[in-house]
Amino acid sequence: MNLLEIEHVSKTYTDKARSFTVLKDISFAAKEGEFICIIGPSGSGKSTLLRMITGLDRPTDGCIYFKNRKVDGVTDKMAMVFQSFALFPWLNVLDNVTIGLEAKGIARKERIALAEKYIDKVGLDGFEEAFPRELSGGMKQRVGIARALTMEPELLCMDEPFSALDAFTAQNLREEVLDLWQDENMPVKTVLMVTHGIEEAVFMADRIIVLSKRPAEVAADVKIDLPRPRNMKDRAFSEVADRIYSLIF
Repeated sequence: MNLLEIEHVSKTYTDKARSFTVLKDISFAAKEGEFICIIGPSGSGKSTLLRMITGLDRPTDGCIYFKNRKVDGVTDKMAMVFQSFALFPWLNVLDNVTIGLEAKGIARKERIALAEKYIDKVGLDGFEEAFPRELSGGMKQRVGIARALTMEPELLCMDEPFSALDAFTAQNLREEVLDLWQDENMPVKTVLMVTHGIEEAVFMADRIIVLSKRPAEVAADVKIDLPRPRNMKDRAFSEVADRIYSLIF
């Protein structure tokens, strides 16, 4: 069953002097249980597409459907993890994680219980009272992931979530995110992640949506059949990565 359907979506920006199209006639679907990565050249509209999927922006043409209902604004069954962490510096970890629940009107006792559950899931137990300035980059992104998970979304969207981290921390978080997604007790059914990293996409994804240069179209929809856990040093892994490189460059 398709959880998400993108049908002939285009995005054009217009001002007084000119107009330019970022995305052109984008169509694909995501089934329940899939991990999909979106890659493409810089400026191809990957983040714009993710924002439209989550209802933070609207397409100029076409439609996006989530669970057979047209996306017409933000829904609490989708959540976003941002590249820039997007934490409130004046709030501690617990308050940063609960802020979305507070906006939904969830009672304080319930939102604290949910936050503590997911703070523990991402490995930050004991840091509830810490402020963002006291955390490393990896810990800040764990807060962002915990905040998204407390919404208990069925679709988790991630916009280059590891690009601001050092290589060691990024790899650890990739593996942890995959573990969370594969946990049968987690509400997240599907993950949609934007990345510039081809090896990262091959490491994580069931499918890779490859976008062309702007105005971006779907250049390829590649199924990744490599068994998990994946080893970036394996020959089969390198062959798949090389194939994706050839589709972009």
